[in-house]
Amino acid sequence: MENNVGTREFTPEASLKVIYEMIESTKSSMGRNYFYYLFWGYLVAATSILEYILITLTDYPRHYLVWPVFMLAGIVITLIFYLRESRSKTSRSFIGTTMAYLWLGWFISFSILILFVNLKEYFGLILPMIMTMYGLEFLLQAGW
Repeated sequence: MENNVGTREFTPEASLKVIYEMIESTKSSMGRNYFYYLFWGYLVAATSILEYILITLTDYPRHYLVWPVFMLAGIVITLIFYLRESRSKTSRSFIGTTMAYLWLGWFISFSILILFVNLKEYFGLILPMIMTMYGLEFLLQAGW
């Protein structure tokens, strides 16, 4: 089999080695980004619990304000962590670039959702849509 670089043969063993190295590179890249997954998972859980407490134990009429406050704080913390981490990175894999664009698309979709939910004042739509977006993100990261 001929590749685009030259005329050397690409053996099945060499193909398997390239595939194995790509998988290992992706695993280590995902392992280095554990902070983001854990941080946002805990942040969403804490925000949900706090809003539940505000709804059930108090009669605070603006219980929903915990979401923008906590999410903006999360964005700031994530950006600070990302900027510190990006200084030490020298290269990016195809999977890393794809995941970055995937998260950017998720954030843009989330922003549009928040905008239209607030304009139409249909707040019952936001939680199912956000959970669907998280589910899609999980499936895409899992390789489905």
